[in-house]
Amino acid sequence: MSIYASLFTYRPMPSRFPLEDFLSEALADLLNRLPRERHVAFVADVLLKGAAGAAWLSFMESKPDAGLEWTTQRGVKGGRNAGVVDMLLLVDGRERLVVENKVGAAVREYSATPYDEDAEQEVIVADANQLTTYGAWLARRCQGQEWPGALVLLTHRSEPPRDYGLAGYGVPHAAVCRWREVWRWARDLGAEAGDPAATSTVPQLASEFAAFLEKQRMGSDHMTQNDIAQAQVFVGAADRITSTFKAIEQRLQDTKAEIGSGNFREVSYQSAGATAWAWFYLRMPTNGKWYFSWGMRFPESSTIWNGVEPPLPSVPHAFVTLGTENTAVPVSILQGEALSNGWAVAGEHELIIARKLSDFPSEADALTAELADWVLASVTALQPTLSKLVRAALNSR
Repeated sequence: MSIYASLFTYRPMPSRFPLEDFLSEALADLLNRLPRERHVAFVADVLLKGAAGAAWLSFMESKPDAGLEWTTQRGVKGGRNAGVVDMLLLVDGRERLVVENKVGAAVREYSATPYDEDAEQEVIVADANQLTTYGAWLARRCQGQEWPGALVLLTHRSEPPRDYGLAGYGVPHAAVCRWREVWRWARDLGAEAGDPAATSTVPQLASEFAAFLEKQRMGSDHMTQNDIAQAQVFVGAADRITSTFKAIEQRLQDTKAEIGSGNFREVSYQSAGATAWAWFYLRMPTNGKWYFSWGMRFPESSTIWNGVEPPLPSVPHAFVTLGTENTAVPVSILQGEALSNGWAVAGEHELIIARKLSDFPSEADALTAELADWVLASVTALQPTLSKLVRAALNSR
């Protein structure tokens, strides 16, 4: 197992893939270890390429002593909208390049979010989507500077907006880089790890990172023969899986009407987590997008929830979670207090309960009915605890 596989502990959230956050942190760390010459070349040859890459090289040649540093998760706010820059490249402390990292999620269009007058981050004017917003923000940060800024969409399966790179994105350089290109770069750098004269640990880390990307099947955007074999099995079951999730929705209808907000979210399949799940957001007096989610997890292939105590079943299982996206669940109030029937604390943001799928009946209708009843019972059992968590969250403001 690579060091990156052992360190991958980001939790999943309904609107965000944990793999994206982890990859941003891992790549930024690896790049910050590079010698300056290789760092500059990576930006030119892998991220930007073409005319933008040539312009970057010319800019860096004019600043031979400038230091490069990547930072991650830079929060930006604009009007009633907010966003988080995945990766930001600083040159001598000045913002020069923004990377938006996507694995499979679409480029997000902003929805209204309460504006925080006390926010320390600079206010920007948000536009139609993440990329236009970040480009406009970066253009302002680079205004009057020799380098006008560059925007990069680093993606595996996600496609850029149709107008990406045209007017409205703030900066003149807007590039698309595929994760397979990063994998190829890391693999080639990692090949130097076998050099007995090498003194740097960077090639070994690059080799480990390439291995991790291969495990996540990100060395290529296209399907393999193994994918075809698995798809043959999945296609035959897809409609029945969707129908089962719809039955769970029906069973939760009254509960969602009482505590939920908006619509049920369609079943989502996450390759990295080896999960199929759905959710609804809660109607809460606190910030943070609280939610209940439910679904199936196949732990042999899963990279999420591996550190839960007590451990989740080691065989395929159903699960229900209560979590929040933007704030920590105040789980400290649960210390010394027994959670409702099998619920466990999963980090600082989530509670989870699981049951082996083999414990459910084998007959289709009976399986679906009992699974739906179990999900409803799990949500219902946690509602008293949910009330305590909400009060604690409000009191911590």
